[in-house]
Amino acid sequence: MLILIVEDDPLIALDLETILIDGGHFVQGPVSSMERAIRSMEQLDAPDLALVDINLIGGGTGLDVARALKARWNVHSLFVTAQKHEARANQDAALGYLAKPFTPSNILTDVRLCQKLLCGRQIPLSSIPSGLELFRLHL
Repeated sequence: MLILIVEDDPLIALDLETILIDGGHFVQGPVSSMERAIRSMEQLDAPDLALVDINLIGGGTGLDVARALKARWNVHSLFVTAQKHEARANQDAALGYLAKPFTPSNILTDVRLCQKLLCGRQIPLSSIPSGLELFRLHL
């Protein structure tokens, strides 16, 4: 999968990038703001999924990024955030959220589940690991 990382903390962004590449995925970014995310989308191929932090530097939030990605490029997002209440209050913007802190296995498992969801497969509740909350179990 090609995955866009939208994260303003450089250490977390690097960690996500390393985990995803080691897991066999391709990475776009990381980018740290809405402006950079939009610029990336305009210049590169659309990713299959975006991992988006809710709190970003500069103008715009991860909520804005997720909504723009979906509206303009039909790219779904998964929030990777400690802002659980904010994520839940904006369920229309993303497939779900993965709570920070995360482990490499959390990221890879959750990306696989999102990939299944994006391919039209239903996700059984029993397969959802702790730390991940999906807002829809089918698209």
